[in-house]
Amino acid sequence: MLLQNAYYFFKNALTPEQCQSIIDLGNSKMAHEAVTLGNDEKGANPETKSIGDKTLSEIEDKSKYHIRNSEVSWITEQWVFDMVIPFIEEANKLAGWKFDIDQHESFQFTKYKEKGHFYGWHEDGGGDWSDIYKKEIPGVTPSRLNVPWQSHENMDKKYTRNINNVGRVRKISATIALNDGYTGGDLKFDLGPHKEKRYHICEEVRNQGTVCVFPSFVNHCVTPIETGERYSLVAWCLGRPFR
Repeated sequence: MLLQNAYYFFKNALTPEQCQSIIDLGNSKMAHEAVTLGNDEKGANPETKSIGDKTLSEIEDKSKYHIRNSEVSWITEQWVFDMVIPFIEEANKLAGWKFDIDQHESFQFTKYKEKGHFYGWHEDGGGDWSDIYKKEIPGVTPSRLNVPWQSHENMDKKYTRNINNVGRVRKISATIALNDGYTGGDLKFDLGPHKEKRYHICEEVRNQGTVCVFPSFVNHCVTPIETGERYSLVAWCLGRPFR
């Protein structure tokens, strides 16, 4: 799908005080949650190498690499949804996508706290029938994790414990910059082979409080942190598959 706008952003949409409130909330949850990592993360594969911002085509043996290294917790508080969702809905209109969305998942608070922390190239969702969420049946549905916990986001992306998400796919993603003052940790987009400059660093999202919204099928990564810590909030909005 060719897009007129691969992403849309609202600079400094959240105040520093709002950002700090989310950081405090995310950190408090991280301190109390036993976060279990998936098979693509360093914690599950301690001997593997960091893929960094290399593309998968550059890697001969993918089993020797992990594609992310960060810490996460999950946010479900209504006041955070009320703060962020209106920007996503506005971007959906102003960017010209006008995707049919009617649901959202828990927000992911992410901390890149050490040099080298990163998230390699990935899509959040394809938007078609192959990415549709199915209902999880405890003890029957396969999970990619060793120890399931309360958040359905920790399951295989094709299954969900939230009945409202069944039959839907990720269509729109958003990342909110909760702080600045770090180096590295760039949000980078793959705009596709038809673009003269295929790989684009999203400079705008380096500003604290900026909300960056993009279709979930757009490939993106977070380059390795060089100095400091990077805090972000990630949101996914869902709808029926594209027709």
